[in-house]
Amino acid sequence: WMSHRSAEHAQNLERQATQLYLERPIDKPEQAEKNLKEAIALYRQLLNQYHKTPTAHLAPFHLGNALAQANDMTGAMDAYQQYIAAYPENKMLLGLVLQRLAYARLVKGDVDGSVKSFTMALESPDTLNKDQILYELGKLEESRSHPEGALARYQELTKSYPNSPFAGEAAVRTKALETKAIPAAPAEPALTPPAPVSGSGK
Repeated sequence: WMSHRSAEHAQNLERQATQLYLERPIDKPEQAEKNLKEAIALYRQLLNQYHKTPTAHLAPFHLGNALAQANDMTGAMDAYQQYIAAYPENKMLLGLVLQRLAYARLVKGDVDGSVKSFTMALESPDTLNKDQILYELGKLEESRSHPEGALARYQELTKSYPNSPFAGEAAVRTKALETKAIPAAPAEPALTPPAPVSGSGK
């Protein structure tokens, strides 16, 4: 009976939090911010009081998304890492959580950490949007001045996902990187006209 009651309370909290999160009026920023704060508080309450219920399994992910919307990237990263540690067996959602963690790290300026999270998502077999991940990794490698790594990511994207909406831009970036990699041909020395031959004159 207690387990049943806990599950009901958890479901109610999750429902209220999600409704507040989704129903943020665009034309009323103060109300939207208030809804977001209340949603975050409810997700945290769900995790603190009913973490053993099935409903709580998705709560760290939802909490991370809400915190990211509130521009609390440190809190978002903590929530995403909490999910990764607790539910590594859910491979499909795990890939998405790793992507969100990568973006949060990037906003915080942790480029190396972002690359690590994107790479983990890419290597997870059930991750969706791998074409987008390859594109993001290519851009990150360029930002780290690793043209060879960027080129490898872009080429893998265009080869493995030719119909991806990111394939066209990857092809453009590939061509640009390949052009930069070609050493410029040395300039030919200017031809010096021969000096006039002085004659003895007769």
